[in-house]
Amino acid sequence: MRRLPRLAGIVAAIGAAAAVTIGGVAASAAAAPPPPTGGPVQPNIVGGHAPSLQYPAGAFAALIYDAPAHEIKDHFTCTTAQLNGRFFTIAAHCVTDPPPSLSVEAKAALMRYYGLDATSAAVPTADKKFRVRVGSPDRTAGGTVVGVSVFYVHPGWSWGQGPESDDIALLKSDEYLNTYALPIAPRKPRPGDTVRTLGWGGTEPVFKGELPTQIQELTRKVIPAKNCVDAGITTRDICLDNPGGYSGDCNGDSGGPSVVEQDGVLYNAGPTSRGGSAICGATPDVSTSAAEFAKELNDAMRGNPPVLAHGVPVR
Repeated sequence: MRRLPRLAGIVAAIGAAAAVTIGGVAASAAAAPPPPTGGPVQPNIVGGHAPSLQYPAGAFAALIYDAPAHEIKDHFTCTTAQLNGRFFTIAAHCVTDPPPSLSVEAKAALMRYYGLDATSAAVPTADKKFRVRVGSPDRTAGGTVVGVSVFYVHPGWSWGQGPESDDIALLKSDEYLNTYALPIAPRKPRPGDTVRTLGWGGTEPVFKGELPTQIQELTRKVIPAKNCVDAGITTRDICLDNPGGYSGDCNGDSGGPSVVEQDGVLYNAGPTSRGGSAICGATPDVSTSAAEFAKELNDAMRGNPPVLAHGVPVR
């Protein structure tokens, strides 16, 4: 997912002549930057590839919903990751609605800028019956399908209205899943660390509504936070590079894990959140740091009221 994170800038851009709508998704009218001369054009995550590691079965899952009142069935919306036998991490923007004070047009534009498709933008979260498909690299077949509910959304999440982002939430499955999961990383990845993002998101710089059925992986580096200032990064986020200047997350990758290896173990460093451009892969991406939110998430899963903290915007 690659979309502007701050509400004021998003709403101001709605009527800008420099924006066009392609396949129901707002995108810059400027031409997307091509890959470097001689470089391969890879029809994946945007510059990604099939997974290079043997991931746990619960490392990635497809978030799907039905909305009977809207005659919608089996609609894929975001990527998620299993945290343990009952819970999944997800980006908060995947399972919440934009502020009710906004106009219908502004809400739709805001959802698009956060990388959600036009169908999801038009359907209130309360009308969606969510489920996940876990244990399969194919988002349309195989694995185990189980119903999930939105269990916890970080109270600091505000669709870009405030200085914090806190774009993280938990889904709870209807039944216990005996699947090898991807636990939260013990520490926030540091600049120079290798991270692999996973998702079923769009594969073209300008999203046209087409999604891969097979999970995609992009290997990248953590870079200093100053490179993600345009994406509204905070101290509780991770800034990830865009390899080659054209590779990155896109619509549908939201919520997917950023996988890091620490002490020989694979962990989920946090869900894919946002970027600084309407062109997928044009700028670095931001993932929410799960390690920074570990106490709040664990408190929520145990039924204890979380002690809240917020990230400080990086200038």
